[in-house]
Amino acid sequence: MLHIWRLMLEHCCLDKACNSNGRDEKNYERIRRMITFIQENYQQKLELEDIARHVHLCKSECCRIFKRYMKESLFDYLLKYRIEQSLPDILAGEESLTEIALHSGFADSNYFSKVFHRLKGCSPRDYRKKIYHFKSVPEKSDPEKEIPWTTI
Repeated sequence: MLHIWRLMLEHCCLDKACNSNGRDEKNYERIRRMITFIQENYQQKLELEDIARHVHLCKSECCRIFKRYMKESLFDYLLKYRIEQSLPDILAGEESLTEIALHSGFADSNYFSKVFHRLKGCSPRDYRKKIYHFKSVPEKSDPEKEIPWTTI
């Protein structure tokens, strides 16, 4: 009888492990599809319902799965992604911050600046100034590595 119980226990555990791995693979695929959807549509107004519909889940399950595997909320990921995508435009300096905010998927430039400051520790304008200042400061040369003009 003990042998039968042990066999049943082993098969139950194996079935659960198989189901768990299959579930994980399915959830990883869903997360990959969520991230791809965000990357392709971040410039537009995105709602949780749009993302959930894209992966065929309800909104709460969509959030729960993303949070469990990615260790951050879906909304936080979207905000971080939008801010990262705005950086080249900020550094280029060709557009106003309002235009950059709109191109990055933010409906409000004030909210864009607030999120930017929270994630980067400074305003978009200050970020642009810091990078330009960093690029414009000449690198100090090491006198030992300089080649004297007389040897050239």
